[in-house]
Amino acid sequence: METYCTDEKEKGFNLVTYVHVEPAYKSDAHALIRAIELVKDLTIPAQKVFADFLYRSDDNCEKAKKHGVELIAPLMGTPKEGDLSLIYDMRMPLDRYL
Repeated sequence: METYCTDEKEKGFNLVTYVHVEPAYKSDAHALIRAIELVKDLTIPAQKVFADFLYRSDDNCEKAKKHGVELIAPLMGTPKEGDLSLIYDMRMPLDRYL
């Protein structure tokens, strides 16, 4: 996890606030909530988390919400024709969500 600030008046630092490493064969989708909890206790609490589709489970969304964090992640699966694709979503400016 890292901080990100767009407020010109605050000029906040962009800092890495949490890192957890897992072997490539082990899923870390379950680690999101623990990261939110640790960052909340140790550093600057997250308000929004931008994540890969792997982290967008109903469970993670609900638990993040209980911690006051908005989880923003693309839906899993192949987009239907006419829907936005992951590539398009990732190229969208972050200020749309901030």
